[in-house]
Amino acid sequence: MRAYAKHVKGYSNSNACLQSAWGASKWARCAELARWPALAPYWEEGDANEFASWLRRTHVRLLQDSCTSMLRKSSNWGFSQAEALVGAAVVLEDEALFETSLALLHVLINSYFYSFALDGDLPPPLLDKQAGWNGVFNASTDGVSRETCRDLGHVLYAIAAGSNAAETAWLQGERGLWATNAQRWTATVELHAAMELELSGFRQPVARPLCGGRAVKMGDDISLRPQYPTLEVVYAALNGRLGLNLPAAKEYLQRVTRADPHPVDTGKSVGHMIVFETLTVNHGSALDPPLRVPPAPALPGSHFCLPADKTRHCYDVQAPLSQSVLADNSSQRPAVTLLIHSSLSKLGVVRGMLGAWRGPSSVVLYAQDKTDAQLLRSFKCTNCVLSVVVARREGAPYPINLLRQLAVSVAATDACMLIDADFFPSLSTYGSVRLAVPIPIPPRSVFVVPAFQNIAPDTNSVGSVSLEMLIQEWEKKNVQVFHGNSATV
Repeated sequence: MRAYAKHVKGYSNSNACLQSAWGASKWARCAELARWPALAPYWEEGDANEFASWLRRTHVRLLQDSCTSMLRKSSNWGFSQAEALVGAAVVLEDEALFETSLALLHVLINSYFYSFALDGDLPPPLLDKQAGWNGVFNASTDGVSRETCRDLGHVLYAIAAGSNAAETAWLQGERGLWATNAQRWTATVELHAAMELELSGFRQPVARPLCGGRAVKMGDDISLRPQYPTLEVVYAALNGRLGLNLPAAKEYLQRVTRADPHPVDTGKSVGHMIVFETLTVNHGSALDPPLRVPPAPALPGSHFCLPADKTRHCYDVQAPLSQSVLADNSSQRPAVTLLIHSSLSKLGVVRGMLGAWRGPSSVVLYAQDKTDAQLLRSFKCTNCVLSVVVARREGAPYPINLLRQLAVSVAATDACMLIDADFFPSLSTYGSVRLAVPIPIPPRSVFVVPAFQNIAPDTNSVGSVSLEMLIQEWEKKNVQVFHGNSATV
């Protein structure tokens, strides 16, 4: 470590960004291990400071400044770079870098792994519009990724890097990358584990409408073979902690990875970030930080009536319809629940809002009649509480305050953030709000977040993911301060 910090000045060649990412992800772990008290005689404070400066100078700046285009691509490169930045942020104790990297990783997860239940017939939005799906996208294949039709090996790289980063975040008290994305993780891991088992001869091949009729391949390079312990981390998190059933992943680990482990150094190619996970991963023991699954809250009644002139408008409340929240309030940084209310016409907006939020959510949907209610009950979300309010008669006004109060009453955390379905939270909103929550939370305290509206001719260009991008759009006169809505019930 001393030699690297002293002599290595940077990386070159066309894959410099990837080489830097693979290196930084390992060096971050080494730097944390070197802080162990037993190593104090061999690794002094001056060594640690010099190494941290080198990590920022040689890796972080390269990945942030020169590798931005690759970092934004929904590919295994993006995941490796995000993993490296998350690990470096922990070593450097850089809160801003940590939050920025987690926000990016959350978007990568949502744009790389497809979930039919969450995304519908369309694939997730891309960070980079030039990136594709390496073949024909087919919405009937739940769990397909952007690189499935390239080869399974590169998908395993993405899963490994993404799960490593999510696990680092977990150890730092950030639960959302596992809990919020559990359904997406599960679909992807199960699909690719099943295909790996088929290609390895342990299962009969299954015909899937993928890749325009081309056969899915394992990968040409020896480092892309399935013996690497790619799924150890994600299986331990989803099965060991969250209690989710992943039969294909379990069989993959038992019959392929653990039965015939790959040598660490083949002389040709190595597993990069995937080597010792079978040895180091703890599969759901008491050592894992506990998750608090909140009990269903006691609701005020099953219906409400609101006076409006001489007419009383009444609404039936169906809450909670589903509850999958996994929130941990024991952390020094308590979770914050996103509160959303919406009608059927804005479900697409709600999906986008949930995709940008890394924490738990409480979603209340409004139905004008029983037909709407039936459609809304099929809405899927993870790490959320879902409720539905149905109008008893035609022409009832949208009961905005009732919906807001209901969302608060079923929230799983003490801290909540209310955002109407006219807004998209930026990628950094969750982390920024979470940092702003005082501990303990004062009673009846309110935190106000500034809001802006898009006035650009191309309304599809909305999506300010950072303060820097917001400033750029402001200078172009594409955004302005939000001026509010008219009064509602």
